[in-house]
This record gives sequence, structure tokens and C-alpha cells, in this order.
Amino acid sequence: MRRQGDARLGKDLFVKACSHCHSLQEEVHPSSPRLRGPHLSGLVGRHAGSIRGFPYSQDMRNSHLVWEARTLLQFLRNPNDVFAGTKAPYVHMKKSSDREDIVAFLQVATDPARKCKDLKSPQILPREASPSGCQRTFQEMQEPQHGYILNILHSTTVGCTNLVATNQDSCQR
Repeated sequence: MRRQGDARLGKDLFVKACSHCHSLQEEVHPSSPRLRGPHLSGLVGRHAGSIRGFPYSQDMRNSHLVWEARTLLQFLRNPNDVFAGTKAPYVHMKKSSDREDIVAFLQVATDPARKCKDLKSPQILPREASPSGCQRTFQEMQEPQHGYILNILHSTTVGCTNLVATNQDSCQR
């Protein structure tokens, strides 16, 4: 029997393996010097290679693949099996449970209509002891007016994982 992915575990794996190249926010410009990969907002159900301004491999641009749990699991197992010549500088995830956890997280975190309902613990904490600038940012984000903390961005200005708050009222229910 196949295990269902755990979004909470997937969140931690995403931070470690994916957040250095991918943002969960659409507002991040595709040519951002920090990001090597496209944003993942609205990923599930989106056609592969469809973010304007991002330099996808020709194989990905010409595919008719739609990102869903099955295709994401295949891509995370070995991206070159899905798209020859993919530009993803990727370390293959050998454990199927890790792939399933990341996909479970992406299904929640990239769908604005599901975020508020499905992430029972929406706060994403810094991975490591951080410089004073990061700690200050984290403390500021804990203030009630900032609402839920849902998205992860890597801040080049303070050199650590930076947390971005979104107002919980903007979440669709």
C-alpha cells in the first residue's frame, strides 16, 4: 500500500532542497538573480514550461505535460527522465517518501485556495540560528497584524531564510 505524503515534512524538504531556486510567490520576477527556477505559485494544474520570461529547455517548452501529483513525483525522481536537457541543477530524491512529502506540500502551498485550510501550522521557522537582521525580521513577522506566514523566500540582503507574511483575510476559504 502506498503512503500518502505529509505536507509538514514536505515543507522542511522544500526549504532544504528547493527554496534556493524556487519561490512560492508569483510576484517574484522570472529573471530574479536569486532564483534559477520558475516560481511555483499555481503549479498543480499548470502546463510545464509556461511561465513567461523563464528560459526553459526546449523539451519542456514543447511538452504538453500538466503538473499534477503523478508528473511531479516522476520529475522529482529524475528530471531528465521527464525532460531531456532540463536546466534544473538537481540532486535526485532517491526516497519515494521524500518525493511524496514534497508533492503533498506543493499541492497545498502552491494553491491559494487551499493554503489557509490545509496548513494547520502555517508558520515556517528559520532553519538555523540567524544574524540579527533575520531574527528581527522573524520577530516582526510574529506580530498579529502580519497574519499567517506562508511563503518562503531566501533573502540575499540578510543572507538567511527570510519569512514573508500574508494577511489571512486574503486567503480564499
